[in-house]
Amino acid sequence: MMNSLLEQLLLRSGAGPAADLSDINDDVFLTVYATLGWRLRKLALAGSPELFAALADAGLPGVDVWSVGDLGRVLALRCRLMRLADQPAAALVERIFRTGDNGERDAMLKGLMALPMPARFFATAADACRAAVLSTFTAISCENAYPAHHFPDFAFRAMVLKTLHLGLPLARIHGLAARRDAELARMGEDYVSERRHAGRPVAADLTLLTEGLLP
Repeated sequence: MMNSLLEQLLLRSGAGPAADLSDINDDVFLTVYATLGWRLRKLALAGSPELFAALADAGLPGVDVWSVGDLGRVLALRCRLMRLADQPAAALVERIFRTGDNGERDAMLKGLMALPMPARFFATAADACRAAVLSTFTAISCENAYPAHHFPDFAFRAMVLKTLHLGLPLARIHGLAARRDAELARMGEDYVSERRHAGRPVAADLTLLTEGLLP
């Protein structure tokens, strides 16, 4: 289902069907993956509200803010990974993260939930949460269902606190309401108390973290 929804969106956006890139070596694949952003840069994403809602239900809540290049890259990577075992699949995703430019890296992170057996890419997703590049951090933390589905509590909490630290809206964290707990609420309140003590501004949407969990 995921593949057909993404292919439908790609066709609606005028890019033509995704190429089968499963039977080439990694070096050739990475060259094609890199060029997709440039080749599709002039196209505009064209999907209906119903199609975006179906993709959100399938685990991709933020596709409506992707570029067509993001979409093409995710479909290409999904096709490539279909025939790879866990170790080479994880190695390829890690290689994109380490050697790709910001656009290549961020597209992969946005599309993690579309990749086959996404849990095997947790190490790369966790590294993205430590990234100094804002677009890379937001690619994994905002409008992305992967952390809510695959991050253990310690990693999810660290991501939420970094979101607070960067001043990003907590509402952009998919699945926060289901994953928040008393410990995360306490950590958020401690962080805000430190900022108040230092005379710094406090996130207006902290109640998304604490409401009903703290006295």
